[in-house]
Amino acid sequence: MEDNVEAIIKVQYLFFVIDEESYAVRADKVKEIVDYVQITKIPQTNSSIMGVTNIRGDIIPIIDPKIRFELGNTNIEKRTSFIILNILNQETDELSAIAIIVDLVNEVDNLHPDDILPTPEFGTAIDRNYIKNMLRYNDQYITALDIDAVLNTEELSQK
Repeated sequence: MEDNVEAIIKVQYLFFVIDEESYAVRADKVKEIVDYVQITKIPQTNSSIMGVTNIRGDIIPIIDPKIRFELGNTNIEKRTSFIILNILNQETDELSAIAIIVDLVNEVDNLHPDDILPTPEFGTAIDRNYIKNMLRYNDQYITALDIDAVLNTEELSQK
């Protein structure tokens, strides 16, 4: 007799902190995490774009999600990091590496599908368009970002 064991596919998320709030992104969007390094500012760009930096020979644009979410600017602290993400460029249909600056990277963990909840209709600190889901994790509700919306290259190209 066959065991009637149902395979549960868990989804990995990277958890991090921006302005004392916990957020998450699907781990399959993350290319790598690096410590803060010097940023070269680019004049006359969207205010969310802090500038660019060189990561192992690649020039990576750095986006400040606090500015994007209209929450102020990120203060550079000892644990400030870049999360480099693979984003589909809508114009070229190619993957681009873009980084967001975060106050603290926590961990990567698996979530059961039952812990991935719909976006609330109201009561969020950031625009609902930037939210993919809410996650139930360690007795907290954490915002999972729709990183493709947050890093929309068409919007970021506008001043």
